[in-house]
Amino acid sequence: MSGLRWLRGAKLRPTYLTFGDAAPLARNLVFLSGLRGLAERIAIAVLSRVGPSRSVEPGALSDAWSEVKAALDASAALLLHTGWYKETLFVGPVRTRDGATLFVKLFAETSAAAAEAERAQAARTVVEPFFRAAAVQRVSGRLVAYDLIEHGRATLDPAQTVAAVAAMAAAALDRATELRPARDAVDLDLLGPRLAAFGLPAVPGFLAEDVAISLAPCHGDCTPWNIFADQAGRACLIDYERAGVDAPFADLFHHRIQPQVVRGRHEAVAPMLDELSRLTGRNRDDMARWLGLYLAGQLQLDLALWLDEGRRHDQLRDLITGKAAMLAEAAAIVEGSAG
Repeated sequence: MSGLRWLRGAKLRPTYLTFGDAAPLARNLVFLSGLRGLAERIAIAVLSRVGPSRSVEPGALSDAWSEVKAALDASAALLLHTGWYKETLFVGPVRTRDGATLFVKLFAETSAAAAEAERAQAARTVVEPFFRAAAVQRVSGRLVAYDLIEHGRATLDPAQTVAAVAAMAAAALDRATELRPARDAVDLDLLGPRLAAFGLPAVPGFLAEDVAISLAPCHGDCTPWNIFADQAGRACLIDYERAGVDAPFADLFHHRIQPQVVRGRHEAVAPMLDELSRLTGRNRDDMARWLGLYLAGQLQLDLALWLDEGRRHDQLRDLITGKAAMLAEAAAIVEGSAG
């Protein structure tokens, strides 16, 4: 394992594993962290030159890397170990000996890799034509390899990006034909005890009402760090681990909210709803209900990671507490308009 090296990160303590000449691959991984400007350049320089100051112990990580290397005949890689807080063990760019550059996800289970490939195919129908999507190139055991979209130097216009996300979500809702009760999207019997176990308020009453809505196809993780310009300047949207169906405009809500709560803060819900209602042309009361449903679904996922899988870190705590606070504000708006 002499080709493996590591570097410890900050808040999430990620481990970067490098093999071969990883310098040309560094920018593609660093870009996904959300770093920009000087911070991005420093991170690229560090990752490109990290020395073999410690060997990787034999075990799950080295075995996983051996699987990537064997499946793809890799000559170079710069992989982020995510196994302690995500389903994936590794993610990152890999160069093969025949010159191809891929973005690889290695999962803990073969079934998870197969599910990822299915989600990626479904996500492309949502993402295109509003954004360029990455195509699956290979599925092998626990590994899913995408074509790697090279990051360009252009910066996307934030207002145009938000408009594209809103248009994507609106088109997905227009294609939704099945009306279902909101409670079908969230297991309220399970969410209630989980909220209590974390010390959070009970499930808002409006989520249990027999109100039919159209659950819409969605990307599921439409965050600013998953959107970037390729070398031709086209807007791209990657990362399909949470693609599926969700509340209407869930992708728009996620794009707005996730960057805030991941940093331990959130904006007031009422003015945000005013702005998003104007942007989409949708009724504000409907948007408030959809926002509440989206937040409840997010809490169901995040609390499962915290309580059931023991992935207890500061960032996940920030996500849970921030979304719970916004859910309470959304509930007050819904219940106020109903009264």
